[in-house]
Amino acid sequence: KTITEKQIREKWFNSFNASDCQYKKIQDNVFDRAKNAPLKLETHEGDLPEHISFCCGRTYAREAKPFGACFINVFAEGFTPLHHNNVALVYTVGALGQIYRE
Repeated sequence: KTITEKQIREKWFNSFNASDCQYKKIQDNVFDRAKNAPLKLETHEGDLPEHISFCCGRTYAREAKPFGACFINVFAEGFTPLHHNNVALVYTVGALGQIYRE
């Protein structure tokens, strides 16, 4: 079973409210934990919504806006978006500052 594009729009996009976003709260939790333990993979502490079975993240440094952050969210069975092979979402934040060139 997969979630259709129409179901995604109806359930999440049309009613999105950033101040009440459960996903944002989970990401903030993982990000805070990762900032306090650079280079260590940190998992979410607490309950997850029914559509996510696992959430973790890692960052490179302790700064307020660290660079090199990565988050992984694994969708629960039956909640894969658009296709049953879409089992996870990987979100990365690249380095800030100057572009390195050789």
